[in-house]
Amino acid sequence: MTDFSRRQVTVLELDLDRCSNTYGIAPCTASLPAGQECYNTFGTCQDKPNYTKSSITYKFADRGAPVPLGEELRPYVTAKSFAATEIDIEKGLAKRGTASLTLRDEPAPDGVQDPYEATRAVAAGSTWLARLIARNHNAVGRAARVRRAYLAGAWDWADFVDERYIIESIKGPDARGEVRVVLKDPIKLADRRKVPEPSSGKLALDLTAAALSATLGSGQGAGYPSSGHVRIGREVIEYTGNAADVLSWPDTGHRGAFGTTADSASEGAQVQICRTWTDIPATTVLQDILEDAGIATADIDTAGFAAEELDWLGPAFNVTTAITAPEDASKLLADLVALLRGIMWWDPVAQKVRFEVFAPLTPVEMAAATLTDDANMIAGSTSVEPRDDLRSTVRALYYGLISPVENRREQANYLRAQIFVDADAESANEYDDRRVVTTFSRWWAAANDAAALAVISRAAGYYRDAPLKLEARVAAKDAALREGDQVDVQMGQLVDFDGATRTLRCIVTRRQDQGGEIALRLRSTGFALRYGFVAPNTAGDYPADDEWAHVAPDAGFSDGSDSYAIF
Repeated sequence: MTDFSRRQVTVLELDLDRCSNTYGIAPCTASLPAGQECYNTFGTCQDKPNYTKSSITYKFADRGAPVPLGEELRPYVTAKSFAATEIDIEKGLAKRGTASLTLRDEPAPDGVQDPYEATRAVAAGSTWLARLIARNHNAVGRAARVRRAYLAGAWDWADFVDERYIIESIKGPDARGEVRVVLKDPIKLADRRKVPEPSSGKLALDLTAAALSATLGSGQGAGYPSSGHVRIGREVIEYTGNAADVLSWPDTGHRGAFGTTADSASEGAQVQICRTWTDIPATTVLQDILEDAGIATADIDTAGFAAEELDWLGPAFNVTTAITAPEDASKLLADLVALLRGIMWWDPVAQKVRFEVFAPLTPVEMAAATLTDDANMIAGSTSVEPRDDLRSTVRALYYGLISPVENRREQANYLRAQIFVDADAESANEYDDRRVVTTFSRWWAAANDAAALAVISRAAGYYRDAPLKLEARVAAKDAALREGDQVDVQMGQLVDFDGATRTLRCIVTRRQDQGGEIALRLRSTGFALRYGFVAPNTAGDYPADDEWAHVAPDAGFSDGSDSYAIF
């Protein structure tokens, strides 16, 4: 076994499409002479009706890396840069993580690129990467991985940490023979997709305000589900049948759905499919939007979504709404996640879309790690910045949308409101100003009063004083810290009134591996209080199970500890 000196090694893997058929063998009917076969890619396919999509993984390593024998690794990577995912507590949806790698092209035999290389009368021209790009015009959106390790001895794939992305672009080769591969996290798919998707159907006949059916153009009915909601003009209609290009409903009660008004429409009017939810769990709606955006269910942390629904949301937060025109899936996600006081991001190592409510750790979750100046922080790397721009004294939430086809940014289009005014914060002895933050929510109806009150009160409490942004670098021994983790931070810039170092509960919003050091960005959470959670039936007596809530006088428990805060 060969030993290598300790060094950082990066491997790029691209999963590109590959036809699983063999040229000229059923089901493939292509029949050109030997040497004129395709390259088993869709762009070069000579029998597209029988093309059978599979994939092949191309692997590239750092130039000069100690590639072991037997590995199909091309040492083409000459440079790489990474922009880490950053959780955005205000916007809900995280800023997308990015990886950019530069590869140096070279003349080389096709090898795994060409299954029929042996039959070619003339060897392929140009360079290896140039041919790969020409044959795989549809690479954008395909899966990719960046695998990184510090190898102290023999090459072992178990030492590598894998991060999964999708291909954003492949550019080149340029005049220097370099190819730039840009990768983004899979939530990028939500930036490209609309929910609902645009509908092409149009009325073939005029529609009256009392009609019980809508006739589409010939063959257009096939593009519509068997039942659902459509928008025609400024009206939403619930239809229950779809046959022979005719959408139908049993009575006029299905007209003017979701607060709209039954109206007539002329031949040629667009018939747009709507995306609707009625009293559906909020995390189910988030998952629906992700899947509508093209993100596979396997790439969603469904168990984590369910746990957040159980711990922090529930029926009070259920969604009732109609999306009546195509909108960016990512904007819909950000809007709902922010309303729920949540955070959503792509975890490249877990290779899942994660969602968490911005809330304290529960007793069944792992305790927060502690980071201190002495034990963890690299000298001179720490900073603390108050985010006074985020402070607010008034939080207003309008919900109970009257009509989804009218202006959703107008107060007059909402039936309900929860408004919290912090008079103490506005007083002359405190901040002596007024800062108003207004939210309009399409997602909740009158049944969501309790949820609206909960989120507005939590937001008012969190933003009463300026939250803190912290930055620090830690050593590689703390590399296990990930985005979304809650930690207790002790650093010299954080002191109490008497100057003593205090502990601040924070959430990691950004983690950047800088090669031997980890750069962290954190945000104060306000979760340093002693929270009480409803105990399960198996909980014991206090203090044996003191992580669960127990009743105590205002002055606290007999052992001198504080009573619980109610979340």
